[in-house]
Amino acid sequence: MNLLLLIESLKFHRVRQETAVRILFLLCTAVNAGVYFFPGSDPDLAGLFNALQAASEGQMTMPTFTDGNLLFMGLSLAAALITLICTFTYAALFAGGNEDMPTRSILLGLLRALPLLAVCGVLLVVPAIFSVFLFFIPMIIVFLILYFLPLNLILGRMRLSEAMAASFRDTRRARMVILLQYMMLMIVMNVPESLLLNVLPVSGVAVALIGAFFQAATAMMRGRLMGIFYLNLVKKVPVVIPSKPTV
Repeated sequence: MNLLLLIESLKFHRVRQETAVRILFLLCTAVNAGVYFFPGSDPDLAGLFNALQAASEGQMTMPTFTDGNLLFMGLSLAAALITLICTFTYAALFAGGNEDMPTRSILLGLLRALPLLAVCGVLLVVPAIFSVFLFFIPMIIVFLILYFLPLNLILGRMRLSEAMAASFRDTRRARMVILLQYMMLMIVMNVPESLLLNVLPVSGVAVALIGAFFQAATAMMRGRLMGIFYLNLVKKVPVVIPSKPTV
């Protein structure tokens, strides 16, 4: 069943709302590639890497950033947030489509949920910072507990407290399975990307486009995996949804 879930999550292009998913994929790719091509953006973070290398050797030095570096990091953060929203959107389209919810209704649910998701994200900033010193283990636990929070807000139209409580309840016996599936998906997607970047003589624009493509594809696959888990654990669908959409 675990392998079947992983294989099913890779088929992100097979969904009822094909047009909406294509738009999501293109948006996600363009946003992640645009970080590198935006005027004034400088992806060369040598100052940061040198400071980290010095810290590993016991020498504390402040990292140096150019204005272009700061712009690049700000754009990267914005791109990561947009990519995360695309993941939630795909998951909602996939799970909602199984219940014959119209695309417009799902997107309206997303718009209503975004402010609550933003509030939740702000509340998690401080715990995320402190979890760095504990190898991110606290944030991984929080991630697993709140795994269904976005879909509960988008599809279930719950209040934030209700959505959190429902996610805690529905993931209680499946958190390790969710974590393992998530890690397996990341490994499966990292292998071909690494091969392309390390084997082929690519650089510059090609590297940015390859990275953006895999970031977008992985975001869609994470969304599909979330949708599958939501249908199985919350909606009690007994089997994995077939990858071929029904008419």
